Amino acid sequence: MLSEWTSVSMIRWMAEFFENQGIESPRLVAELLICHVLQCTRLELYMKFDRPFVETELQWLRAAVRQIAKGIPLQHVTGAVTFDEIEINVNADVLIPRPETEEVLQVAKRIVDEQLQRSDTISVLDIGTGSGVLALSLSSRFGDRVQCVGLDVSENALDMAMKNKEKLGASNCQFFVADILSIVPSKQYDIVLSNPPYIPLSEYGELEDNVRLHEPRVALTDEGDGLLFYRRFAEIMDSIVSQDGAFIFECGWNQGQSIKDLFAQQPFRVEVINDLNNLERIVVGKRS
Repeated sequence: MLSEWTSVSMIRWMAEFFENQGIESPRLVAELLICHVLQCTRLELYMKFDRPFVETELQWLRAAVRQIAKGIPLQHVTGAVTFDEIEINVNADVLIPRPETEEVLQVAKRIVDEQLQRSDTISVLDIGTGSGVLALSLSSRFGDRVQCVGLDVSENALDMAMKNKEKLGASNCQFFVADILSIVPSKQYDIVLSNPPYIPLSEYGELEDNVRLHEPRVALTDEGDGLLFYRRFAEIMDSIVSQDGAFIFECGWNQGQSIKDLFAQQPFRVEVINDLNNLERIVVGKRS
């Protein structure tokens, strides 16, 4: 049965409700929820502005509005996020990919391009892979020329990574449960990627509720000063990065120089790259 609610009237009502609830970017959130239920883009949405909803669609939207009002992240409500032109499924067991991580990916794609000029295929290790977003994005972009391995300490996170692998048909990606703090990979890789837990414990309590209450703590903080994983990387990178290889890490806004210092005695030329907000965000190391 069709209702009197149309896309444009629903957007207006939801945006006003979200604004009153203090939800950031209320109209955008409303549009994205409706795009999800109608399976369309935002551009297509406004070509369907007078389309009435059926009752099942309204039921889903009502439930979604209640979840958003409770602070549940939009990406958990829809179960997916678009990242570098691919759709990645997410849930409370994995981090929601953010724009900063897309910047890490852009750096990684440039380095992959450089390496593929010298070799037909290259290998990539993604430490703390979570949803598999970095490995799967490279897989989608470069196909079988890039062979990816993703590691994570969380079996639940890897369940999501495997679902995303199957969804995207990424036969060139493999995922394994492993704790990088206690194991050393047995082979070398041309590129090592990581977006590890880097939020200091002292700052964890200051995170916004929709992050702190709904995303996995183990993927956010190392329960210390935020540098635990980078110290480990400084210990093992020489043994797991190939002769002409590189590593690429995401880091906190003020951690770049500290991480660079950790590699001072290692055989890598290390560069800290700022993000679009001019904050330290990416650490890249290449063999000296």
